[in-house]
Amino acid sequence: MITAIRGWPGVGATTIAAALAYEPEVIDQYPDGTLWISLDANPNIMGSLNFWGDSLGIQEIHKARSISEASGMLSADMQEKHMLVIIDDVWNAADALPFIVGGHGCGTLITTRLPVIASKIVPSPEQIYLLGVLADQDAFKLLQKLAPQVVQDHPEETKLLVRKLEGLPLALQIAGRLLQTEYSSGFSVNDLIKEISSGKRLLGENVPIGAESLTNITTPCIAALLFKSLDHLDAQTRDCYSLLGVFAPSPAKFDQTIIGSIWQTNDPKPMIKTLVDRGLLEYLPQSKQYQIHSLLVMLAKSLWTNGKKSSQFPTK
Repeated sequence: MITAIRGWPGVGATTIAAALAYEPEVIDQYPDGTLWISLDANPNIMGSLNFWGDSLGIQEIHKARSISEASGMLSADMQEKHMLVIIDDVWNAADALPFIVGGHGCGTLITTRLPVIASKIVPSPEQIYLLGVLADQDAFKLLQKLAPQVVQDHPEETKLLVRKLEGLPLALQIAGRLLQTEYSSGFSVNDLIKEISSGKRLLGENVPIGAESLTNITTPCIAALLFKSLDHLDAQTRDCYSLLGVFAPSPAKFDQTIIGSIWQTNDPKPMIKTLVDRGLLEYLPQSKQYQIHSLLVMLAKSLWTNGKKSSQFPTK
């Protein structure tokens, strides 16, 4: 059976897919494990099929002369297995088809931001789940939980901000952490809210080089929030954050050892804590790893200049 979850970037489709993979009932139904791939706009299809083949012990997959041959090898191996196949962040239906390899005992879950993609892949509309943004009331409660003092002192301004962020959970999380940090540092949250709310003006003046991919897939207000969240990072932390842009623009997972290697430091914990506190990096307790959302990978890449990281970024 093929099921799709459709929703905006940052609405939580990938998070839900990952959570399902750890549900005890799902693990019981698919005891042979989970295969996961995040595709994005320009996937390496053959490389990803080879990776799945290696995971399943199919060494001959590296001799496959085409994508269809590699996909066929996977499909033949999985006919008697009971596995969950997750195809995340599908931008083109044709890219997903080689990964639909499960037999009758397997389940396939795709996530996509595009309605037409879900309709092309999933045979029945009843198997497509639309993951909507939060209602204003629920969005306000989330912001209130993240920045209680700010919401208490500025109820009307924060209600306006919630509406501007259009109920997007990722944006609300970053906004809440940013507002609380600003408040604790003695900065004016009124000024911050106004800057984020006037996203088009802020982006027009200060949009970083290389940020087009981010501004093209989200609203000006949300893009402005993401850029603003970097303002009070020191130069070293900004540089280290930009290095996380080397990951593919899908939720990337890694542990402290990998982060330390990328940052060339034996103790990445202080900067990790800063990024987690800002909502720019997420800790996954079930796997004891960290994750960076696809929008935040693009944000990290926006700090690059001519393919290289740069510590120069617009500040207050």
